[in-house]
Amino acid sequence: MIVRYPEMSICSLRINNVISPDRYDVLEYRRDNFPAAGGNFWSYIDVRDVATAFRAALEGESEGHEVFLIAAADTCLDTPIREAIERHYGPGADYAPDYGDYQSAFDCTKIERFFGWKPQHSWRDQGD
Repeated sequence: MIVRYPEMSICSLRINNVISPDRYDVLEYRRDNFPAAGGNFWSYIDVRDVATAFRAALEGESEGHEVFLIAAADTCLDTPIREAIERHYGPGADYAPDYGDYQSAFDCTKIERFFGWKPQHSWRDQGD
């Protein structure tokens, strides 16, 4: 395979369900309609975190092509993720022993490892 621009770095951000803070009501709809509204494992990402993820990728250094998941650290549910997945998809999922009750199903540690980025916003902090 011939690589035309081997010095070029490419970062692909796989962004989950972008929500602005003034539209967190969409997440409330998903909670109120649980388990039917189960697409994308109840993930979301605040638009402000999307902006900082892009900035981290633009300002960071990488080589070749890298793909990064971008999601909030938590789900949009007030139901623990293990229970949510079992109720919506059935039993049998395997979790790490320290997996948090409301932790996102999407692991964003790769972009943290590369560029130090972590999501900062959650619907749970609305009243703060």
